Amino acid sequence: MNDFSISMALVDYIPVICFAIASVILLRDLYRKMSKGAFALFSAGVIDVTLAGALKATWKLLYAAGVCNFEALDHMFFPVQSIGFLLAGIGILAMLVHKQTGASLTKPSPWMFQKALFGSDFPNARILSEDYDKERIQTTLIVGDAGADMAAAIAMGADFCAVLTGAHGQNGRPLFEKDARFILDDVSFITKDM
Repeated sequence: MNDFSISMALVDYIPVICFAIASVILLRDLYRKMSKGAFALFSAGVIDVTLAGALKATWKLLYAAGVCNFEALDHMFFPVQSIGFLLAGIGILAMLVHKQTGASLTKPSPWMFQKALFGSDFPNARILSEDYDKERIQTTLIVGDAGADMAAAIAMGADFCAVLTGAHGQNGRPLFEKDARFILDDVSFITKDM
């Protein structure tokens, strides 16, 4: 029954793990560059390809260990992998045809804070093209309770005051210690003297 050893079967998981890691890195990079539909197709595709490889490696491991010859796992490889590559390809084509326009305006982009600083009547195009009074930012203190708030403040060039009222509470202090100018337990400690 054993045409290959267990160690050979285990080696088949290496490309599956490498593909999965590379996929996660690629997906994180493409998230803001693809429309939601294109990203969903591409994500489903790479998940299918990863699943196909994992099923094939699992079949080889079960076969090599003498547990069983679960042929369905072996026979699923090409159909599942083919569908995965098809979906990923359609997602890439959709990305190329329907390019994302404009910059992402969510944190950690500083746009939200800049819009608040310059006012709702200030044109978005001027903020996105960085056509604004940069000296005004140097006298601005951004107050937030999340790492994304701090990243946006740093990207903007403003000082940051962390308040430990977010999801991590007091346990969030180490996140802010390096870059926050102030760290407060809650916003009631904020004074005009800061």
